[in-house]
Amino acid sequence: RKKVKVLQQRLKRRETKIKSLKSLVMRIKKNVPMSDDVTTQLEENFGGIPLALLLHERKTKKIGKNAIRYSDSMKEFAKTLFFYSPRAYKYVRTHFRLPHHSTIRSWMSTMECEPGFLDGVFKFLKLEITQKTWLQDCSLVFDSMSIRKQLIWEPDK
Repeated sequence: RKKVKVLQQRLKRRETKIKSLKSLVMRIKKNVPMSDDVTTQLEENFGGIPLALLLHERKTKKIGKNAIRYSDSMKEFAKTLFFYSPRAYKYVRTHFRLPHHSTIRSWMSTMECEPGFLDGVFKFLKLEITQKTWLQDCSLVFDSMSIRKQLIWEPDK
């Protein structure tokens, strides 16, 4: 009995602490100005994609949905996350301002992905070799791919 009561008290305290922290975060979000001081603190503590996400959130806080412009790094992050898991992308999109999946599909439709050898892959390999000299010996492995019958409508062709 006593253990149950102690655990219930601990749980209640934890829930009140979580509520107070959530309210604190909401107050901070509302009251934090768009200052360079906050931006420099973010740049000191974060880097790469997390920094890009946070700066994007700060920038788009006061902009309407239709006026949001995404940087190249944000586009790459969104496309990669959506490629690996649309479900995870949907979850992350509930917390951050990311493009709708139809927008990502339209971005992907502009990619040149014709059958055969892709020039982008060879350019990427060439760039990697110039940057990382220890990668000069590499092998290119080809694999087969299943081809299905389907009809794809492309309005520009």
